[in-house]
Amino acid sequence: YEGGDAFHDAVAAGLKAEWFYDLRNGAIFRAVSSLEAGGTPSSISTVRSRLGDGLEAAGGLAYLMQLADATASPANLPFYLDQCRSALLRRKASAIAAEAADMAGGDAEGEDVLRRMAERATEAMDSVTQRDSDHGNELAIQFVDSLEKRKALVDSGQRSGLRTGLRRLDSMTDGLQFGEQFIIGARPSAGKTAIGLTIAAEIAIRQNVPTLIVSCEMSTTSLVTRLCSVCTGVSLSALRYGSYNQGELQQVVTFNARLAEAPLYIFNAISGITGSEVAAVMRQHARRHGVRFVLVDYLQKVKPDKRSEKRTYEVAEVSGALRSAAVASKVALITLAQLNRESEKGNDPRLPRITDLADSSQIERDGDTVGLLHRDKENGGEAKLLIAKQRDGETGIIDLHFNGPLTRFEDHDNDNPNL
Repeated sequence: YEGGDAFHDAVAAGLKAEWFYDLRNGAIFRAVSSLEAGGTPSSISTVRSRLGDGLEAAGGLAYLMQLADATASPANLPFYLDQCRSALLRRKASAIAAEAADMAGGDAEGEDVLRRMAERATEAMDSVTQRDSDHGNELAIQFVDSLEKRKALVDSGQRSGLRTGLRRLDSMTDGLQFGEQFIIGARPSAGKTAIGLTIAAEIAIRQNVPTLIVSCEMSTTSLVTRLCSVCTGVSLSALRYGSYNQGELQQVVTFNARLAEAPLYIFNAISGITGSEVAAVMRQHARRHGVRFVLVDYLQKVKPDKRSEKRTYEVAEVSGALRSAAVASKVALITLAQLNRESEKGNDPRLPRITDLADSSQIERDGDTVGLLHRDKENGGEAKLLIAKQRDGETGIIDLHFNGPLTRFEDHDNDNPNL
């Protein structure tokens, strides 16, 4: 126990009391952690004192002395950490297998069993991921590399993220960034789904980038019908009632051929889905289909894994789970969200504010970028997207045009091209 350097190195690498199979060692580790956190050097006497009535449960004085005598050289710490980590993962794997066996022997659906196993396996790996920091020369190399990549993108007219097809938005954000969550909030009927599908159509159909849409509100058929209108310029009403002409029919046929080849995946979650299930679906599609862009419609429709007395806690849990999944899967994520009624109160409705995000201020914290969509009630075609937060860029208002018959958003000064 003499000297705290090795202990601090172990904690920095992620070591926790839960890693130890022997409960005695876990109890002693907690005592040492408490001492070191308070600035007290750990020794047999100080650890004994800190354990107090828990000394016998930790093996007693004889066990403490035995450990002190058997302490290995701090130089071997990385080896012992790896051994401890490996043993922990084997125990977790055994527990996951036992849980899966119990579920498989019950009434659970096979897909639910496998999904739960995948979630638990990911959680297990995340819990023991070794942490380290970069320094000096590594930081300099990474910095120069990032500058060179950015310069190459600028010179070639490309962006670091996925293009949305809305020029001003792409200019302000440099595209949708991988591993980040872009939250777009709006009041009901303001166009949350419309702007989401406008961007999804650009990325999946026009750019051919693998895309996943998780829909908690609209059926797959309704989404595809709206995508067709967005891409072809055939009005949504004509598609719904079959009132299109021969020229428009050819546009629809062309869209259908493009759709058949597009790397687009729609996960229908109208019947209900939890935050961890959405995260699992995202990871699965990223791994299996190479998905790079995900649209979730919409946040408040996703159920929490744990019920809470306060709705704000439930929404915060879901928001955090989605962002973590975006980071782990390295996908660009747009999460649509609902705004409360504050911006509509009074005789002179105002532009929405970031505090209008319904149910939880945690949504704001989990969003790397937050956009607030507003449409003029007097002129439904006039729309504004307020970029209220952006971790690595500017904020401001983007003027857009809402094309109602096609349910799509366009650049204010120029219509978006059709297929």
